[in-house]
Amino acid sequence: MSPSATPTSKPSAHATPTPGASKSAASKTSGKPSPSAHAAHKGGSSSKTASKGGSSVGAASKGGSSSKSAHKGVPASEKPTSGGNPYTLEVHATYDINPGKTLRTNRLALTMQKGGNLVLRDTTGKIVWSTGTHQAGAYAEFQTDGNLVVYVNGRHAVWASGTYGHNGATLVLQTDYNLVIYDGHNALWASHTNR
Repeated sequence: MSPSATPTSKPSAHATPTPGASKSAASKTSGKPSPSAHAAHKGGSSSKTASKGGSSVGAASKGGSSSKSAHKGVPASEKPTSGGNPYTLEVHATYDINPGKTLRTNRLALTMQKGGNLVLRDTTGKIVWSTGTHQAGAYAEFQTDGNLVVYVNGRHAVWASGTYGHNGATLVLQTDYNLVIYDGHNALWASHTNR
């Protein structure tokens, strides 16, 4: 299946789950979750795990990991584009984000760093969320089952969003500075970096 990423100019919603949906997408999570056994599977139907995350950088007071890393020397290729009306970027599975590759809008940039960390940057170049994986050779994959996974050494999962079992889900870089995985209109997981 060929990868696709589609920029759209439609307004985006906050990552608020619909009534009756799991509260885990709306509540902040932190730390590095243990990837589920389902991370390597690209299909099937299992229920999602309650432990999802990554870290919202700068949220140390709320249990996230904090980073004071300088962002002035960030290459332009790892920053959001500049100018124009805000737009979202919808990523459809299967999509690989290899080391050094960046998905960008004019609000956000999602980069798989060469050091193995998947990071989300705002317009200033500041890292606002990361997986905290820091393992050389890592790459991220948005799988057909709706799970965003960071792999090392071939297919060894070191981080996962825990959103498997949702074929047809989309990964969205939103205009409100939030990275969200949706199944239709239902938010399954979010970076919680919206403003």
